[in-house]
Amino acid sequence: MSSTTKIIHIANAVPLASARRVPGWKAPFDVTCILLALPLWLPLMLLLMLITRIASPGPVFYRQKRVGLGGRHFFIWKFRTMKLSAETQTHEHYFKQLMRIDCPMTKLDAYGDPRLAPFGRILRASGLDELPQIFNVLCGEMSLVGPRPCTPKEFAHYEPWQRERVNGVPGLQNHAQDLRRHR
Repeated sequence: MSSTTKIIHIANAVPLASARRVPGWKAPFDVTCILLALPLWLPLMLLLMLITRIASPGPVFYRQKRVGLGGRHFFIWKFRTMKLSAETQTHEHYFKQLMRIDCPMTKLDAYGDPRLAPFGRILRASGLDELPQIFNVLCGEMSLVGPRPCTPKEFAHYEPWQRERVNGVPGLQNHAQDLRRHR
């Protein structure tokens, strides 16, 4: 199963021509890897669900709308790392600042964000908050490796060349994350 060449129109966005094809083996390979690793990630996920529930009242999971392949919107799943009373202006201000100084989108500093729940800091710093996105991969909305899926608000501020990212399946992991972790 592979995507075909097409023109993508998103809101008032500049049309994007996609010549990239998604290899037909990629999705079955992702699912196979996830199923083979099931004995490792499932007990870890259950443990993290329990700890998240005990450490902070409220729902265990958080979902957020993201832009996927071809500009289609989908919801990513994460362990909730924020306090229930957390506001969104801090992240919006951070994003606008990054766009103003033309920096790549990175996570808001996990150590300096007062909105984080106690266990949320550990989940964020380790990247384990994104473990539930395995289900997005199983549903075909994401891949194990690909560009970071952006929010619709982030996408609205992208330059035309940045919008090309929707021509690839978004991923749980990407090359930029690897480089940051190994510095």
